[in-house]
Amino acid sequence: MKINQIKLPDSFVRQLKEFYLVMKLSLLLILGFCLQSTASVWSQTPGISLKMEQTSLQDLFTTIEQKTGYRFFYNNDEVDVSQKVTVSLSDKSVGDILTTVFKDLPYSFKELENKLILVERTKTQSEAESSQQQKRVTGKVTDSSGLSLPGVSVVVKGTSNGVITNNEGSYTISNLSPNATLIFSFVGMKSKEVAVGNSKQIDITMEDETIGIEEVVAVGYGVQKKVNLTGAISSVGTEKLVAVTSADFSNTLAGKLPGLRVQNRGGEPGTYDSQIDIRGWGSMLVVVDGIPRWDFQRIDPSTIDNVSILKDASAAVYGVKAANGVMLITTKKGKAGKRKITLNSSFGFEKMTEFPRAISNSIDNLILKNEAALVAGNPLPFPDYKKYTGQDPNYPSIDYWKLTVRDIMPTNKSDLSFSGGNDKITYFFSVGNLHQTGIYKTNSMNYDRNNFRANVTADVAKNLTANVIFSGMIDKRDDPYGNSSYDFMKQVWMQPPYEPVYANNTCQQYATLLL
Repeated sequence: MKINQIKLPDSFVRQLKEFYLVMKLSLLLILGFCLQSTASVWSQTPGISLKMEQTSLQDLFTTIEQKTGYRFFYNNDEVDVSQKVTVSLSDKSVGDILTTVFKDLPYSFKELENKLILVERTKTQSEAESSQQQKRVTGKVTDSSGLSLPGVSVVVKGTSNGVITNNEGSYTISNLSPNATLIFSFVGMKSKEVAVGNSKQIDITMEDETIGIEEVVAVGYGVQKKVNLTGAISSVGTEKLVAVTSADFSNTLAGKLPGLRVQNRGGEPGTYDSQIDIRGWGSMLVVVDGIPRWDFQRIDPSTIDNVSILKDASAAVYGVKAANGVMLITTKKGKAGKRKITLNSSFGFEKMTEFPRAISNSIDNLILKNEAALVAGNPLPFPDYKKYTGQDPNYPSIDYWKLTVRDIMPTNKSDLSFSGGNDKITYFFSVGNLHQTGIYKTNSMNYDRNNFRANVTADVAKNLTANVIFSGMIDKRDDPYGNSSYDFMKQVWMQPPYEPVYANNTCQQYATLLL
């Protein structure tokens, strides 16, 4: 087959070559423009001059932003912008200025798009090495018999980085630094802390937590180890009882024993009116050192060693009196060994929770009385009510509540105990004092209580032990109102503020009255 060749005109070929040359030149120009636009813009910004002595970085950044239009970004936790610097440069770019300023400072900068400058703290060599040495640790957790422990918590101390062991007791935890510490914890086991160091595998053997299992609990007429208990019994020790200071021992038990309900119905010094019961079933039987007591609220909490409550069938040993449950209180006994002397003292304040306040100035009180008379169509009883400012003794204005009632009542409690003994005889002696200041400024509702206790245990002969328990309490309660303090407070509340305190304004007759 013969192919016919087409010959293009010389003029067309010449135009085609010129077009190709123009395209090449255009492409080179576009490429050069792109390269120029991606180059650093430091050189495009006019140089600026700065002369600032002992100025903060914050002020320096603000000045550069105002002169150049740049904007600085930094983390306040990493960059201390209050640090003082001195700058004296002429006709320099922003990059040159920052390079000079940061020369002796632990900061670096980076230019971003849209005239943004990022300032960040330069990592120290140790931090850089630490970040490069992040490692992974694996291991296995077993108990004392060698069995695998699934579900063990493995946490890096001081962080939230942690894992749980799998069904085979194995774990793998990453992102660890050489100075990290792993904490291994599991219910019923003693927690362990292990430093990672250079270890790549850490195997742990955990031990049983036996604290509390051997604790002895009062049960009926004897004692039993807590690990052997099967009945509905709860107990609390002395360390939790003495953590709360209260005149009424019942209030120290609130929230500490499941099923025990305590209701504080007053708070007046020396009343002991808190209601205490088990599961709301009424009054329970209270036994102190084997002896039924009704006034157990007055016992000094610092002398109590243990409190247990028996519920349901556990209280059956006490018969019909224990229908609503039993509270067993065991006081402290001496222990063989070195003599121990303990002094506890506390001071606090009590305050009335809420009480309605009456109108405490005469003018407001008399305005209401005049308005009531107008509504009833009667003449004004106090047309000169504006005179009752309290400046003139004949026109008093008295806040009787503030005059007679304290806003804050101080209270203090102290107790001293001695204990010790040998293998034949042990002893525990304790004395305590409680003082509560009443709400009235006349000190007519104060309360004082003194407690004494002596517990002596002696081995008289083989298989014969004698316990001598002696305790006493003396208290004094000021109550001139015959258990009707509320009536007195009501009278104070309703007392008109325009009536004088003393008869005929002769306060000399009441010089002995403390107000």
